[in-house]
Amino acid sequence: MQDDSPTNGVPSHPAGDAGPAGRTPAATAGPRRRRAAATEAPAAGGWQPDRAELEEVVRSLEVMYRPSASDGELQAAEWIAERLRQIGCTVAIDEETAHGGYWWPIGLMSAAAVAGGALALRGRRLLGAAVGALAVAGIADDIDSGAQLFRHSVLPHHPTWNVLAEAGDVDAEQTVVVVAHHDAAHGGLVFNPAPQRALARRYPERVERANKGAPLWYPVIGGPALIAIGSLLKLKALTRLGMFLSAGTVANMIDIGRRPAVPGANDNLSAVAVLVALARSLRQRPIKGLRVLLVSMGSEETLQEGVLAFARRHFHELPTSSTRFIVIDTVGSPRLVMVEAEGVLKIRPYDPELSDLVAASAAALEVPLVRGQVARASTDAVVPNKAGYRTALMVSFDKDKVLSNYHQPTDVADNLDFNTVADCARVTDAVIRKLAGGTAA
Repeated sequence: MQDDSPTNGVPSHPAGDAGPAGRTPAATAGPRRRRAAATEAPAAGGWQPDRAELEEVVRSLEVMYRPSASDGELQAAEWIAERLRQIGCTVAIDEETAHGGYWWPIGLMSAAAVAGGALALRGRRLLGAAVGALAVAGIADDIDSGAQLFRHSVLPHHPTWNVLAEAGDVDAEQTVVVVAHHDAAHGGLVFNPAPQRALARRYPERVERANKGAPLWYPVIGGPALIAIGSLLKLKALTRLGMFLSAGTVANMIDIGRRPAVPGANDNLSAVAVLVALARSLRQRPIKGLRVLLVSMGSEETLQEGVLAFARRHFHELPTSSTRFIVIDTVGSPRLVMVEAEGVLKIRPYDPELSDLVAASAAALEVPLVRGQVARASTDAVVPNKAGYRTALMVSFDKDKVLSNYHQPTDVADNLDFNTVADCARVTDAVIRKLAGGTAA
């Protein structure tokens, strides 16, 4: 871990250092009016984050246009770094590379699969099957936190930036890495919550009992798979079905790619606000026995390009035996949620001991926490979990089990439930202190 420029690791700048020359973080915007739903609720005893600062962080960053691997993402990274440095953390910005979008790699591979199906229908079955099979392998590699070979070998790349702040007992053997991300997603018709809300209104009890999300990526990889199988077995109907699914994927990727990035207050400035609150808590009430890394990733919204780069740069410095990850993503909906397992293709469970510790901490603080949820999706948590780290993931949803304003233009601070953001900060702070053994510096 080296200097404070967007290159490598955690630096040794003193608190309050202005950072690298020519890099001026965006001016801090003062807190504005608070949404009525975010009125502070009575809470159990213990530390309370500064609600005004939580809101200030979100409002200051949501006005920055922050698509993955963009100048706006860098502006946000510098703002976050400066705020954490002002609090007293040792901070660095890692500059990495990312393609900056998933719509091009997924769209191109799906289009190739359609072309392979067309070849098969014209009698070139083996070639069509081979193209379909390659598309299956390429898409699986891209969406399941693999090497992402297609985008790395074929598509252009741009800089992306991860912010790393060191707090707690920096000389401790045990480490906890708390992860957020500061880039913002593109919108798209596929993210329209209307179907799920209609289902919740029609079958409220079933939706409440359900604990698994819809497998939205299955048709994406299923289309090329059906093309490959149909081509080999001379099943034209199956090949045509695969072509239909893959053509639908191409249409969705075009739609997502042409839309602008959303403000991203819930996803995921809510978690960035938690990082800032934790930094302030650890500065005001120091601990011993646990090193804390507060990390805000770039390019999460392009299928974890930022955290994959973090893994390549830093995992060798973080032994799995002494490092835990707590990943926070989209915690501004009304109900705080513990995700017990996650995966796009293979669902991998999160560490039950760490998850139980989070749940026990929430219970001690009288913070309601929904448990038992399984996500057929991918957050930054899948990468350390897949690498063998003890990992926990907290998200949030509303009464319909919808992530509030997810990838919508309405994902702004005025629609955020800051009570949930504050509760997430309190629970995470309690977990950190229990991992440290309750030892104050």
